[in-house]
Amino acid sequence: MQHRPLHEIVSENLKRLTEEKGIPLATVADRAGLDRRAFFDG
Repeated sequence: MQHRPLHEIVSENLKRLTEEKGIPLATVADRAGLDRRAFFDG
């Protein structure tokens, strides 16, 4: 079994939940005080 860093799992869950609820991920990241760059590839 391969272990993944917790931040990767949390990031994926946040992306999925925001897509389902129609809330922009950037809004969630800003309100939580998170670095947006951690959630976007590129």
